[in-house]
Amino acid sequence: MDSLLNLVFEYIQSFSSDKPTLKTLFRIFQKTFEKSIMLTHRSKYTQFILFFICQFDASFVERFVGRLVDWSCSEEAPLVTRQTCCAYCASFVCRATFVSIDIVRSVLYFSLTWVNKYIDGYDAMEKPLHPGDPGHLVFYSLSQAVCYIVCFSSRRFERESAGLAFLRRWDWTRILNSPLDPLRVGLPRECHLVLHLLGGQRVHSHVSSSGAAARAGDQQRLRAVPHQRTDPRLGG
Repeated sequence: MDSLLNLVFEYIQSFSSDKPTLKTLFRIFQKTFEKSIMLTHRSKYTQFILFFICQFDASFVERFVGRLVDWSCSEEAPLVTRQTCCAYCASFVCRATFVSIDIVRSVLYFSLTWVNKYIDGYDAMEKPLHPGDPGHLVFYSLSQAVCYIVCFSSRRFERESAGLAFLRRWDWTRILNSPLDPLRVGLPRECHLVLHLLGGQRVHSHVSSSGAAARAGDQQRLRAVPHQRTDPRLGG
């Protein structure tokens, strides 16, 4: 696999100064990613072909990330597709050093806007699905993704004059302490770190120590969803 990937990387690199050909290759790889790679369970390496070509043109990054965010927030896309897009997007914007802080900010803006609207809708329901139900899959996936992105990108935001102000404009306590309880299936360490970075607030899980079995059951039900990626890091 390593040898094959290196051959593809070398082929792409050979066109680094040929923008028209690079654009053609990008369209081919993006289509392949969306039709095959993205829906392949536990794909770990092939997606790096698309990650690699994105470094040659900022417009590739915008188109790739834009598609992932659009699908993540789309009410028409299947839950599993939306969850997978959350994972790939978080992994890409955190790990790829050529992704601009403006792209990272945009991902957080659209993701957090969706998360807040989801909480508003949940609060207004008379008989909502129970916390931990697979029906909330996208909420948990996006909540994990934004926490992961903030943890990995916090120093970049700290170097910007208005970077931390952007992060602090969101009500993180409301999100992480919401009745949906992201800690049921999320990344507790990252959730606590986010609040520490943004003002030292506290976050708690609505699952008591005596409810550990219920929490484990929630995680098991969510993992039963096909192509489940609970941790965004599995996206890349």
